[in-house]
Amino acid sequence: MSIKILAVAAGLIVSTVVSAASLQTVVNVLAIPDGHKLSPNASWDAVAKIPGIKWRDTEPTPRARDYIRSGAMQLKGLGGTSITWSGLPDAAIGADLRTAVRVSPDKYADMLKAQLPAVTRLRLVQGPCNNDPIARHSAVYEVAIPDRRPLFVRINTRPGDNNGNTTIQVSPDRESSWMC
Repeated sequence: MSIKILAVAAGLIVSTVVSAASLQTVVNVLAIPDGHKLSPNASWDAVAKIPGIKWRDTEPTPRARDYIRSGAMQLKGLGGTSITWSGLPDAAIGADLRTAVRVSPDKYADMLKAQLPAVTRLRLVQGPCNNDPIARHSAVYEVAIPDRRPLFVRINTRPGDNNGNTTIQVSPDRESSWMC
């Protein structure tokens, strides 16, 4: 999706095209091809070249158990989004996105379908966890793309997190902390 922005500067009209990325961009980077241990698209050099991300960090920085690199991007239908990639010293293996909008839990699947190609299969793995006050606004989906190992996506719109806006986490593994 492209948005045309017109600006008037010194009597001239300047036209700039700003493209919004989709969650598909993140999935394409992290999805591991069958027979591989890591995605060849997830090297930190490749992540640095993703169009549309304004980086806060100049390179991945070590954290307690992993490396991270943070930035901001426009995400189709979800507005300004903060993104933190996490991973190993040489490659990203996960992403945490904090959107500028609130998505209702009953719209999670629709939001994913709008963000991903039609060939993607979605399967609800968990959620919402009605017996857990923290996880009752969360859902975990398995995202399957042809010729790739499935990824797991956790979506959360918890009133106390991210100013009540939606958080999306993407990982090749179903994280144990995502359980009810």
